[in-house]
Amino acid sequence: MTSRGFDFAFEPPATTAISTFDRRWGVRDDQEAATWAFGLPGTLVVDQSESAEFRYREQLSPQQRTAFDVASVGEPNSSVEATINISEIGLQQKVGFTLSAESCSMRGIETAYGSLDRYLRFEGYRQAISYALFALDSGASASREVVNALHDWSTCMQRRGYPSAVEPTQLAEEFGSSLTPEAVAAARAHVSCLDESQLYERWQTQLAADALRTQPGLLAAARALEDLRSQIVKAL
Repeated sequence: MTSRGFDFAFEPPATTAISTFDRRWGVRDDQEAATWAFGLPGTLVVDQSESAEFRYREQLSPQQRTAFDVASVGEPNSSVEATINISEIGLQQKVGFTLSAESCSMRGIETAYGSLDRYLRFEGYRQAISYALFALDSGASASREVVNALHDWSTCMQRRGYPSAVEPTQLAEEFGSSLTPEAVAAARAHVSCLDESQLYERWQTQLAADALRTQPGLLAAARALEDLRSQIVKAL
């Protein structure tokens, strides 16, 4: 941005966001539950007006704001698109971003990830694996083993004073991101019952068995994604 006349630096893009499937059955760590209840660590909502970008942009004239936006993300309707071949599972994943290749945001991504190609490959693999896992999850979650594990979790929660606790997602939605003593107590009871019922482990075992049967290349694709993640971390 400095080369475009703006004394502003963007934060580098995150590369280690919490995976949806790490939280498939909610919080799993007691210390995390004691601190954040059912919320995700570090994700308290911050008003946009508190962001450094918003404050910097507000001090600019209307013409400067337009120039700032163009420098940041590119001309309106700009985009970067690619089709990533996920050979391990025989898929081609389309990846697209509403940024121009010449924008400062994209230059920042190239710096953080080592190259634009690596970033696009990372996103392609991440999205393809996520879609495949969601498809597998439907079957695994309906399996007898996981249904029994859910019953064990629910029975445990009922013993601890939560008679309406049928499924972890329902309980998490009930408390939302609240950090009240009641939410923390419920989250810690949930973690304890996850351990007792082995719900997460039993679901993971079923998911792996289903993947081996219907998506034998998924593990290789996941390893390729981890290799890309490792390369990105080294590039930072």
